[in-house]
Amino acid sequence: MKAIHALGLGFLVWSCASCVFYTTPVKHAGQMNKNNALLYGRFYYGHHFAEEINPAWYTRGLWIRNEATDRTYYIELRESNAVYAVQVEPGNYRIAGLVKTDNEHGMKGRIVFPLTNQPAWLVTPFQARKGERIYIGDYMGETKFDYPMPIFRLKDITNNFTATTVEFRNNYPELMTAPAVSIFDRSFRER
Repeated sequence: MKAIHALGLGFLVWSCASCVFYTTPVKHAGQMNKNNALLYGRFYYGHHFAEEINPAWYTRGLWIRNEATDRTYYIELRESNAVYAVQVEPGNYRIAGLVKTDNEHGMKGRIVFPLTNQPAWLVTPFQARKGERIYIGDYMGETKFDYPMPIFRLKDITNNFTATTVEFRNNYPELMTAPAVSIFDRSFRER
């Protein structure tokens, strides 16, 4: 009987360890912890027609990691092309790459951004301070059908700081109580 319990517990730990849960977007000030920072941007994913054949290929996200605690945040790339924010604890963060999951939160793979041959703003860790609103970019993911397999990739990362910040401020005015900063700004990265 102990062996069955041990196997059951082992299976439970294994199944939970391979799950991905996307960080919940913050939509109003009541959800915001004043000790945290907000990371915002546009997170878009245009799916390929082949994905409709197999809906298990559905979810994709941006992978952000706290350098000190190794805590991972996943920001879902959505078809709505919406601007939104997630809250994170103060600390040093790095945009680590992309994550690919199925509809049941099972991890199907990670794409790690290499630390070489990348722009400084992408590979340099940045510091998120208490109460800050940090623009991390506009991300566009896509699936390219490379026969016989669909290949997920990051198509584009753009710096639309002004336009995205205006849209975010218009959609969520109560969240923009502090000035916004951008990871694209060299002085922000070097502080």
